[in-house]
Amino acid sequence: PASFYQAEALNERVLELDPAFAPAWTQRALIFYTGAAYQAWDSYEVTPRIRDAAHQAIRLDPDSAAARQILVYVAIDFDYDYAQAERELLAAYQLQAENIEVLRAAAEYHYRRGELEKTVQFLERAHALDPLGRQRLFAAAAYFYSGQQDAGLKLFRERVEGRPGSAYV
Repeated sequence: PASFYQAEALNERVLELDPAFAPAWTQRALIFYTGAAYQAWDSYEVTPRIRDAAHQAIRLDPDSAAARQILVYVAIDFDYDYAQAERELLAAYQLQAENIEVLRAAAEYHYRRGELEKTVQFLERAHALDPLGRQRLFAAAAYFYSGQQDAGLKLFRERVEGRPGSAYV
């Protein structure tokens, strides 16, 4: 948790220097979101701060797909509001359809809705853009946990073969 508090302090300093710097607001939302996931903050208490920071980023930069992508995860993970998640996802996707993080958010949205084929489609598009990223690993897990163990194991093996010695398969 200490590293999240340090990140928050550094981010606060950036915002003191330039409160109109939209990426710093997006980063603030991400710090709080990730910190809640790692229990540095209580998710219930920090969710308004995540949302406020992301909305401030969007006010400053209406084309911020990254801020909208964070709002997708907030809607899914904390609000359980899939209609809102879909609205934010569509907005992010319209802004940056080939952004790996937006594609991952789309995959997560569809995975949570039980739509395996769409999940894998978005992860494969992200993989095409970033072959060294973890998209294939996420696709393997999606297959595996949805009962298609053979397809999941195939992708896990591809990941291991493609990155021998990797500490994180």
